[in-house]
Amino acid sequence: MRNRKSPLGWMDLPGEIKNRIYELTLVSKAPVYICSQYFRPAKLQLRLFRDYNSHDRDSHEVETYGPSHLHRISPNLLLANKQTYREGCPILYGRNNLAFHHQDTFNMFMMRLDGIRPCGFTLPLLFVQHITLSPEAEVDYEHLMLFRKLNGWSIFSKSCQNLKTITLDERCFSWPHLDAIMFIKFGGFELIVKHQGEHKAIEIIDNMKVSLRTAGRMYRRPWRGVPERTRIVDMLRRSWEREVVKSMKYILELEQLFPKLQL
Repeated sequence: MRNRKSPLGWMDLPGEIKNRIYELTLVSKAPVYICSQYFRPAKLQLRLFRDYNSHDRDSHEVETYGPSHLHRISPNLLLANKQTYREGCPILYGRNNLAFHHQDTFNMFMMRLDGIRPCGFTLPLLFVQHITLSPEAEVDYEHLMLFRKLNGWSIFSKSCQNLKTITLDERCFSWPHLDAIMFIKFGGFELIVKHQGEHKAIEIIDNMKVSLRTAGRMYRRPWRGVPERTRIVDMLRRSWEREVVKSMKYILELEQLFPKLQL
């Protein structure tokens, strides 16, 4: 009688194959937006939209909430077992750019991931390396609520010790360098300095990013899919990034908010 080979189990897969599966199911080139529904504010959702921070995207895509626009990831894979969680958690939280629209969602996300973990499990926030602040507003200056120094930023500054970049993705006809100044004077930047140190704060300032969408909005001309105009917008983006860094360091020095920082 012919022997039938038993199917290869998930835990028996070679590490190289599992890592590739993790990459395909847990990593997105576009920012991962953390959203909450208005009628169910306690429920968080993941939504993935086009990447405004690189050229690696379909030029025919348009911003939409439609299903055809979603590039799906499968974070539920981490629920398979403890080992899968340990292996996949650093990839999900460390390789993705987590983006936030609203202060309440930001605070809720941080509180959900904060707290005591079982022995052998690392706090997921420790793996976070990239975030995007993409505030929405219905009235003037409401978007600044996302930068306010509240509980979410306190948790973030204590737990996200491996943070590398903060991207400003302006959606409310604001100016990125002005919002960066507000982030320093009234927002969570002071908590980052307090809990992560002055050298880390300077590193974060030097690595501040501005999204292509923000630069494109200020370009005020259609540019998607037009290579020459896309290059111009990318130059504008880099110019705005330099302006953001310059403005943040200037306001620190001018008001001596953190006199020990070596600018």
